[in-house]
Amino acid sequence: MPGKPVVVEMNPDNIPEVEKKKALDAVNLIELKRDGRVKARSCANGSKQRIFLKEYDSVASPTVSLEGLY
Repeated sequence: MPGKPVVVEMNPDNIPEVEKKKALDAVNLIELKRDGRVKARSCANGSKQRIFLKEYDSVASPTVSLEGLY
C-alpha cells in the first residue's frame, strides 16, 4: 500500500517479555576486503527458534530480504 512505511522503529520497553524471549540472537560479520570494499553478512542463532516450530514447519534458511533485516 503506497504511503505506508515498511520498517518502523520500536521502543524495546514497549515489547512484551514473551516476545523478547522469542527474538533470535544475530551475529553481524563485517570484512574489509583487500581492494577496499566492505562486505557484511548477518546470521541468526536458529536453535532458539526450534522450540516454537510445529512438527511440519520448515527449518530452511532462505536469504533474508532487506525489509526482513531491518
